[in-house]
Amino acid sequence: MANLAAVIPAAKAPLEVQEVDKHIPGKHEILVKNEVIAYQPLESKIAKLALFPIQYPAVIGMSFGGTVEAVGPAVTSLEVGNKVAAVKKRSAIGNKYGGFQRYVVVFDDCVSKVPDRIPIETPTSLIGNLGAVVGLSAFMLGSTRPILRSPRPPKKKRF
Repeated sequence: MANLAAVIPAAKAPLEVQEVDKHIPGKHEILVKNEVIAYQPLESKIAKLALFPIQYPAVIGMSFGGTVEAVGPAVTSLEVGNKVAAVKKRSAIGNKYGGFQRYVVVFDDCVSKVPDRIPIETPTSLIGNLGAVVGLSAFMLGSTRPILRSPRPPKKKRF
């Protein structure tokens, strides 16, 4: 099956669906057949306003989930057919890592295996927004931020 992607051809240009290469995963990488994309608010700023410098044409998308299609030779924790939720590694450079495509390459340390009983949409929507979820939960629960004090003086050691 061909790999299709939503590509931003130039700064502030609308997304275009194009056929792109279907990549082979590297040593510590996984190829995921994408089923769910969690749209991040930051991605709209990247796409519509070009607030951050990126190389064009670009395939964006930070959080996604689907089924493992292929694994790299050093990957031992996952196998073909596993359901996973994934997030793009910040250091990942290149369009093969952008989640707005049918087949996405992701580093093996950026995926979580999803049990069959859990809908793939749930962990996919949380994995990229974990900081926001924790912050919002703390706010809604009325939690306060811990008070940071100067470090305690070291205890006397006994020999």
